[in-house]
Amino acid sequence: MSTIKQKITLKVPANQASAKAPLGPTLGQYGIPIADFCKKFNELSSIYKDGTLIKVHATLFEDGTYSMTLHIPDINFFLKKCIAVSNATGTTGKFKLEENKKINYIISPHAIYEICKIKYKDKNEIFIKNQFKKIMHSTKSMGLIIIPSHLLTE
Repeated sequence: MSTIKQKITLKVPANQASAKAPLGPTLGQYGIPIADFCKKFNELSSIYKDGTLIKVHATLFEDGTYSMTLHIPDINFFLKKCIAVSNATGTTGKFKLEENKKINYIISPHAIYEICKIKYKDKNEIFIKNQFKKIMHSTKSMGLIIIPSHLLTE
């Protein structure tokens, strides 16, 4: 195997890699064949729902070849999908409850645990439980309210 020339990390929507900006110019500056990269990425990411933001680690070698590794989206992506927002709340731990207003920033511990099982599917149960505890503590900084599942029924 040849020596590594460059390592790059990209976030690309699943099944949507194309030569358009910003991906095309980014790959072009490193000398990675854009059409080939897009074709391979779209094939590998076909197991994900369209638009899921996939982290790609690409390694360019001295001989001009490259390799890519796709990684499951990060926890924040899953949490945002769970509560149906595209950006953070911007109100760290502060909520103003108004009469007849629906709050979208509510999540259950069960949902967080399911996210951990998806994200860390190759890890053991103890690791998953530890990650679950960490995420439970960090959700407050994202401005989320955690309510037990049995209280979320309508």
